[in-house]
Amino acid sequence: MHAEEINITYLNEETKREMLSLANPELAYFFKEEKPVRGKKVIRQLLYAVFDEETLQGFALVVFLPSFSLGDIKQLYLKEIPAKKEAATRLLHCIEDSLKRRGCLILQHQYEEDEGAPTPFIELFLQAEGFGLKSLRMARLYFDIFAFLPPWFLKTRPLPPDFSFFPWKEVTPQELMKLHRMQEQFTVHPFISPTDEEESMQPINSIGLRYKAELVGWMVTHTLPYEPDQIRYSAFYVSPEFLNRGVAVPLLQESIRRQQRSPIQWGYLLLNFGYTDKRWLRFVEARIRPNAYRLVRIWRLSKALAMPRSAQDEKGKP
Repeated sequence: MHAEEINITYLNEETKREMLSLANPELAYFFKEEKPVRGKKVIRQLLYAVFDEETLQGFALVVFLPSFSLGDIKQLYLKEIPAKKEAATRLLHCIEDSLKRRGCLILQHQYEEDEGAPTPFIELFLQAEGFGLKSLRMARLYFDIFAFLPPWFLKTRPLPPDFSFFPWKEVTPQELMKLHRMQEQFTVHPFISPTDEEESMQPINSIGLRYKAELVGWMVTHTLPYEPDQIRYSAFYVSPEFLNRGVAVPLLQESIRRQQRSPIQWGYLLLNFGYTDKRWLRFVEARIRPNAYRLVRIWRLSKALAMPRSAQDEKGKP
């Protein structure tokens, strides 16, 4: 059994098709040849694979950011074989050696864990290989939206005077300019930005909130190409000065009710624990989580890499 870094240009079509069929859909871009773009941050997309003779046993999709000396394993796929641990070890060591030569100092990986399921193999394996600093990054709560009828949701909460909802597709150019300024000033983090992933925005229940003529909040949702029967509740925001006006819950209610009037039954809420208001997290824990049929937590493990002497010398050159 051996592992190696793969140049996508020379990857045979049969293996490429197999990897593509097993890769997470959002990572399909790894299998296209990179074209350098001037003026953009340098980001390397790296592909690694482990073989038993000529048979693929696993692969890894890795992003390397030289400016941060950071390697991020986007996906680490391993087939369920008796020698799974050996395949994982050979693949990881190949990744680490390759990244060390490039001057990488930190290697990280995010992985999913279903609530109630056994500890994932990848967590136990990486911890045994020196990964630590386990931290909860994100979570997805899944719902049957047609059956989402908790008591708090059924209660009617009219908006206060001068507040109104509008379909997000009717946002004005002036409001979009304001949003871009807010992002530039870090008032709104990209994770809760309503302009992210515009091509997948779901018009059924993406809505904005105005106070008089001013944009003050939104609940923007998405339907991704590889999840056509799902609506993801992605970006929820209310301007801090209006949080005590009783508009946040009606905004969420209105978005959910619009989906309930649609033919799309399934949905999930995406949370990023690093950039989400703690009041919203408490609300989700108390009012939303009890109604979820599935909870997936996304954890991150990290490891410091020691560079080989040749890479250290190269990095120290002016």
